Amino acid sequence: MFYVYLFENFDSIAAFLSGLISGIIMLQSFVIAPTVFNVFSETEARAFLRSIFPKFFLCIGLFSLTSLCFSLITKLEGWITVLGGFSLAAATTSYLLVPTLNRFRDTDETTMFKILHTFIVILTLAILIGNCLVIFLH
Repeated sequence: MFYVYLFENFDSIAAFLSGLISGIIMLQSFVIAPTVFNVFSETEARAFLRSIFPKFFLCIGLFSLTSLCFSLITKLEGWITVLGGFSLAAATTSYLLVPTLNRFRDTDETTMFKILHTFIVILTLAILIGNCLVIFLH
């Protein structure tokens, strides 16, 4: 019964997963990360953020993969499938780039750090914007 509901109401599931992804990004980017620098020392903040950001991208990737799989299984076509694929690719790319970003920070390669950090931020904002659009296109 539950499975039938899921497959008959995938548009609601897609909206839920997109909302979840958007909420995770907003909480991490606009609440947790800025607060960390006000509460912890630079060393503690760095250790915390290095621990949390890979998990952040893994969560986004997992929910994106779930959305993509549902859209493929239910043969849902169009932008929701593209969004799931894009979000998964962007989260995976960001996850894989985090160690390089950390290495640039550790070796004081400021220019490369800023470029890579900006790229990851842009990918994250693109995921956020795309998933927020689900509310308006639903």
